[in-house]
Amino acid sequence: MEKLTKRQIEALNIVVKNYIEKGEARGSHSLKAQFNVNFSAATLRNIMSDLEKKGYLTHLHTSSGKIPTPKGYRFYVENLLSLDDDKQVVFLGRRRSHIDGIAETLENVVYEVSNISRCISITSLNPTPFLKLKKISFIKVDENEILSIIASNIGIVESNIVCTEESFSQEQLEEFSEYLSENYYDWRIDDIQKDLLNSILTHEDECKKLFLKAVEDCNRDRMYMAGQKNMLFYPEFVRDIDRLKKLLSVLERNKDILKLLEKVTKDKNPAIIIGEENPVEELRSTSIIAAPYLLDENTVGVFSIIGPLRMDYERNIRLVSGTSKRISMLLDRRI
Repeated sequence: MEKLTKRQIEALNIVVKNYIEKGEARGSHSLKAQFNVNFSAATLRNIMSDLEKKGYLTHLHTSSGKIPTPKGYRFYVENLLSLDDDKQVVFLGRRRSHIDGIAETLENVVYEVSNISRCISITSLNPTPFLKLKKISFIKVDENEILSIIASNIGIVESNIVCTEESFSQEQLEEFSEYLSENYYDWRIDDIQKDLLNSILTHEDECKKLFLKAVEDCNRDRMYMAGQKNMLFYPEFVRDIDRLKKLLSVLERNKDILKLLEKVTKDKNPAIIIGEENPVEELRSTSIIAAPYLLDENTVGVFSIIGPLRMDYERNIRLVSGTSKRISMLLDRRI
C-alpha cells in the first residue's frame, strides 16, 4: 500500500469517520465545517479526488461526495485506530452473582452484543476438548427408542433420542446410567469414548454401545447468532434487497460460516476481513471482525461481528477482542 501524505491521511480519516457515523456522502464544504480542517474546502476537494484516483475513495453519484472503498477502510483500520488493551469493551450478558452454563452465557452474549454493535453477532463453540461428564440418564421412550440426557461440567445439557436394535427395560437403563455416572464422573467425554472403545472387558457391550451413540451429538460445533434484523438499519442493504437476501442466505449455512471463522482466526489477535477480501462472495458487502477464545492455548471457539463496510471498527474491534478474552478466562475457571 503506497505512502500517503499527511493531508491525504487527514482527509481519508475524516471521510471514513463521517461515513461510519452519518452514512451519508458529504462534500468538501460540509466536511470542512464538521471537522474544522486547517485547509480550504477547495484543497480538501482536490485531495479527495487524488484519494479516489488511488482507490481509497469512491462516489455513489457524479455530483455526490466521496465515500470510502474497502481499501480506504483497510488503511483506516491498520493506520488510524488506537486500540489500547485497557480500553477494551467487555460484555458477557446480564449482570449476575454467578455465571450460568456456557451455552446460556454465549446465547446472552451474542444477543446483547448485536444490540450494542447494531450488527450481526456470531459465536461458535467446539466443546469436545473440555466437556466432562457429570451425570448421564437413559429413559425408555419406546420399544427401540431411548432418551439420553447428558449433563456436563460447563452447563451444557445434551438430550438425544437413541435408536437401538435391542429392547431394554427401564431397570436396565437405570443400571447403565448409574454405572457410567459413577465410574466416569468428571472424565472428559472423548476420554470416556476412547476408554470404552479400547476396553476388552467393560460393564456390558450394550451399555458401551448406548453411550457411544448418546454422545455423538456432543462432539458437534455449536453456533449462536443474533442481530440479522440489524441490517435493516442500513440503507445500503434496504436499497439492495438482493444483497440482503444473499447475506441472510449464507448465514443460514452454519457449516460455511464456521469454516470461515476458523480459517480467518489464525492467532490470538482479532482478524478483520473487509469487503472483497472475504473468500465468501455473499459476504463481500460486509466486514467481519473475529477473535478466537482459548483453553490451554487451544482454540475452542470464535467470537465475531458481521456488519456493513461502514461499521464502527474502533468500538467493534475492542468489543470482539475484550469479549473473546473474557470468554477464555471464563472457560478456564470452569474447567
